[in-house]
Amino acid sequence: MKFEYSLMNMTHPKERGIIAQESVLNKMGRDGWELVGIDGEWYIFKRAI
Repeated sequence: MKFEYSLMNMTHPKERGIIAQESVLNKMGRDGWELVGIDGEWYIFKRAI
């Protein structure tokens, strides 16, 4: 199985705050993305292609 990866910087003004972060995480999940790690301010997602 192949995967694609995406990085998202959660300190961007639109993603600040717990509610905004949960909204982003929920949308990514609905779009098939899985949170696989956090490196400082970066959230790392993957999904099967």
